[in-house]
Amino acid sequence: MAQMYPPSPPPGLDPASREEYMFRRLEKELSDDWSVYCNMQLSTPDVDRREIDFLAVGPAGVLCIELKNARMRRLHGHWQTYRAGSGEWKEFRKYHYRSPIEQVESALNTLHAFLLNHNGGRPPVPER
Repeated sequence: MAQMYPPSPPPGLDPASREEYMFRRLEKELSDDWSVYCNMQLSTPDVDRREIDFLAVGPAGVLCIELKNARMRRLHGHWQTYRAGSGEWKEFRKYHYRSPIEQVESALNTLHAFLLNHNGGRPPVPER
């Protein structure tokens, strides 16, 4: 079992978000040489705040996981979400992101900057 931080799902998770389900699944399915951080909040001098839904650190590397609780698709190079109420597909927009990939890349870049700022200017991992 993975080591989870915090050790149990944070209070106040929206049951519809499936974050608690993912928390339990990562905890159960990853081996004990993995550490998983849930709802990790980051801030750097140039970025107010970013949240990483799950950050998993283990033998295979660092995985930044962004959960989406909607039906999504990519059509003609654009990400869309399905609006059940209207039955329509709408362009994905979350803050200034055009895709969930861009959203998680931004969070990962913020994590990298955060680690640089708190690691004496040394790279957080050896450069290859």
